[in-house]
Amino acid sequence: MICFSLGLVSCSNSENDLSYGEINYTPIKLSTDHVSLYEEDGQTSQTVLIKSGEGTFSVKSENENIAKATIKDKNITINIGKKSGATTVIVSGENNQRGEITINSGIYGLTVDKTSLNMKPGEKTTVKILSGNFNYAGKELKVEAINDAGDVSTHFDTKTNVLWPDPERTSMVIKALKAGKTTIKITDTKGKTCEIALNVLDIELNNLALSKSVVNLYGIGNDDVDIVNGNADYLWTVGDKSIVNVVNTGTEAKPHFSLKAQKIGSTTLTVTDNLTGQVKTVLINVLAYSGVGAQLPSDKWLSIDFKSYATTYPDKVDNWTKIPEFTWEIETRYNAGNSGSTLMGIEGQLLARAPFNTNNKYISMSIGDHPIVWVPTELSNNKWYRFVFVVSYTNKTVDIYINGEKQSTQKAGGDTFPNGGMNLTSLNGNENNLFGIGRACGGRYMNGAIRYVRMWTRCLTEKEIKDFDNQPYVDPSAANLLCEWVFEGDTGASSFSALNEPYFKAFVQGGDGGIDTYETPNF
Repeated sequence: MICFSLGLVSCSNSENDLSYGEINYTPIKLSTDHVSLYEEDGQTSQTVLIKSGEGTFSVKSENENIAKATIKDKNITINIGKKSGATTVIVSGENNQRGEITINSGIYGLTVDKTSLNMKPGEKTTVKILSGNFNYAGKELKVEAINDAGDVSTHFDTKTNVLWPDPERTSMVIKALKAGKTTIKITDTKGKTCEIALNVLDIELNNLALSKSVVNLYGIGNDDVDIVNGNADYLWTVGDKSIVNVVNTGTEAKPHFSLKAQKIGSTTLTVTDNLTGQVKTVLINVLAYSGVGAQLPSDKWLSIDFKSYATTYPDKVDNWTKIPEFTWEIETRYNAGNSGSTLMGIEGQLLARAPFNTNNKYISMSIGDHPIVWVPTELSNNKWYRFVFVVSYTNKTVDIYINGEKQSTQKAGGDTFPNGGMNLTSLNGNENNLFGIGRACGGRYMNGAIRYVRMWTRCLTEKEIKDFDNQPYVDPSAANLLCEWVFEGDTGASSFSALNEPYFKAFVQGGDGGIDTYETPNF
C-alpha cells in the first residue's frame, strides 16, 4: 500500500470557504494535516493543535481500527490503532467549521511492479510504486544508481531525470542512456529499500524458441534439443536428473543439449533467456522399449553420413575408414524374392542383399550386383529374420547367420573379395552414395520392416551372436561396438540416433521423410 496525503478535493468560493456539495464549510487551520504513526519506532500517538476557529469542536476517525482520535480544548490526540493502513480524522466545529487530518499507521515494505528491466539506449519504461513509507506524493523517496561504471544513468526531474508522470508520483519513468548494467536502488523515509536490475543492450532482443517442446526417449535412447532463437545468455535446469542425463555439447552462447535416457519416467528441461526473462520448457518422457520395428515401404530407407562424422571427429577416422574385420547384425521383416532387395551396406563396396542371377529368395554378401558368398537356403517372403554377417578382409571370409544359426555358404564368381578394408566414409565419387539401411544407392529397396541394426569392428564369436540375438539392445560400452540403432520411436520420426557415442544418426529418406507405422516382429 502507498501511504500519502491528498489535498482537499474542493471548489473554493473564496480563500476561506470550502464547498462540499450544497454545504459551504469554513476551513479549520491545524498545526498539521498529516500524521504518521509507527509502532516499531515507538511513535504511537501525536498531538495536533487547532489554530483557528471558535466554539466547541469534535473529532471522528473514519476507521478506529487504524487510528483513534480524542479532543480536549483545542488539542487533538491521535493514537495508533490495531491495524496498519491509512484513514482520515474529521475535525468539526460550530457554524460549519471543518478540517481533515490524513493518518498513515504502520511501516510497509517498499515494493515496485518491476524488479528487472531489459532496455535499449534511449528507451523509457514506467515502474509503479506499490507500497512504501513516505508522506505526500513520494517526495521523500530517494532514487539512485549503484554498481554504475558510468555506462547507465537513471533520471529524476532536472537533476537525475527520473520522471514522475502522474501528479501523485506513484509511478516513475526510467530512461536508459547507453549500453551497460546497473542497479537502481530506491529508499523511503523509513529506510526500506528495493532494487531494480537494469540491463541496457544496444541490440534487438529475440524471442526465445527451442527446436522441440516434447521429447520421447525409448529404452536407453537419446535425442537432442537446440535453441533456435534467443539472445546468447541462458540458464538451464533439469527437473529429475535420474530420469535423463542432459549435457550441453555446444557452447554457452549457442547450447546444443544432448539427452540420454536413464530410467523410465517423465521430467523437464527448462531454459531461461537471461536477457529477456523468457522461459521455455521441454517435456521429456522416457518410455520402455516395446519391441516394435519401423516399417520401410518400397519408397523409404535410412542413411548414415559417416563422411560428415569423420570431419567432426578426426581422431576417430581410422575406426571408420580402415576396418579389416566387422560384424553386421540386423533384425528385419525381409521381402525375399524382391530382386536385389538390400538390407544394408555401401554401393561399390559391400552390400547385404538378395543376390542377382542366382535366386532372389537367397541372402548374400555382395559387391554391387555380384555376390561374394550366398546362402543356398530359400527365405520366406515378408517373414521376420535375424541376420548376422561376419566379415574378415584379412582372411577373405564371410560367415552368415540366420536366427542365431551359422549357415552353409557358397562362393560366387571366384575370389573377388576386395583388398584392404571397409571404408564407411567412401562415397565412390557419388555424394548420394551414403551407407544405407533398406536400400542401396541405385535403389533396390528392402520394402519391409526393421527393428535394430548393430555394427561391430571385430568378428563376433558364434556364442556372442547367440547371446546378442536374445537381447533388445547391447550394452553401449561393449568392446568394438561401432554403433547400434533401435528403430522404435514416435510416428513421423525422421531420424534415429545410435545408442552409443558419437550417436550416429540414421535419417529416414524417401516418401514423406518419416516413419508412419511400427509393427511387432513375428518369428
